[in-house]
Amino acid sequence: MASSSINAGNYRKRILNADEIQICDLQNPWNFFILMNQDDSALNKWLMDNNLLLKSMPCSKGDDACSGTMRPSQRAGKPSGATLRCNKNRNHEVAIRTNSFFENSKLCIQDIFMFVKSYLDGLSLRHVSLSAGVHYKTTAVDWASFIREIFKEYFHRNMKHRVLTGEVEIDESLFGRRVKFHRGNPNKGLKVSSLYTEILFFKIYIHTFVSHVHF
Repeated sequence: MASSSINAGNYRKRILNADEIQICDLQNPWNFFILMNQDDSALNKWLMDNNLLLKSMPCSKGDDACSGTMRPSQRAGKPSGATLRCNKNRNHEVAIRTNSFFENSKLCIQDIFMFVKSYLDGLSLRHVSLSAGVHYKTTAVDWASFIREIFKEYFHRNMKHRVLTGEVEIDESLFGRRVKFHRGNPNKGLKVSSLYTEILFFKIYIHTFVSHVHF
């Protein structure tokens, strides 16, 4: 084996300590599955450390304004194995996923991550649904639409007003029309000129999303 390839391969680059895994490290499938195979407590801690779940929130339960603070509490049988409980009134309790990307979903967080990862890897929606084990024509379609909305929101907040520098390539595409029985001219379609950067828009977007965005 050549010396230059000793450290090649995702397996050799895997991070064994889940606490050291960052969002951008999830592009390596070994890191992804090491993290997803953690128990609920360890996974919840990672999600909180990466701002994907709340570590605390003001208590808003009860008829009167509660001055307590809700913090994670281990609760067997609850989704993700925990809830947010008030330190002033133990009867005040909300789901651990409250005000997060995972709120209102009945899917396991691991399956949601699997869906998002497969979607960002460019798989067809059919294969994405198979990877996450969700229904193709309902759940998968809804989640794909939700993810696209996040892409658009992130773009408008962070990338819309960026100024490009250097040379910009112009690309012209012909969107032809269907011709039956060889009648008519198929070249009489619509010619659309667009910036080459617009063609790469979603590729750049997905890379930025994986590297920086917090759900």
